Amino acid sequence: MKDNRAYSYIEIIGREKCHIDPLKNAWLIDLKSGDKIGIEIMIEGVTYKNVVKTDYDLENAYRDSSMKYSISYISQVTYTVDCDLSPGNVSPSESNKIPVLEIISLSFSGV
Repeated sequence: MKDNRAYSYIEIIGREKCHIDPLKNAWLIDLKSGDKIGIEIMIEGVTYKNVVKTDYDLENAYRDSSMKYSISYISQVTYTVDCDLSPGNVSPSESNKIPVLEIISLSFSGV
């Protein structure tokens, strides 16, 4: 059986703004190493090169932005188009084009 796990250092961008209930919004992350599976998008004037989204809870890691993290993940992506808000309110506007990644684990990788 093939092991389809992969690893990457990440930058946590924040939550997408797609649902009225903020806890339903996926986390946007930029993969800094490993395979190019995400898309390049600009968010608030910053260009990210390998953006994916995940439902994995990154709240505690996001609060401490001085720490660096890495993830292990399933190297197969899916796409979702379920947005409650009107297209003008979705951030980023390419939300339905961003691949969804299943994270297996999050690890502290330094400061």
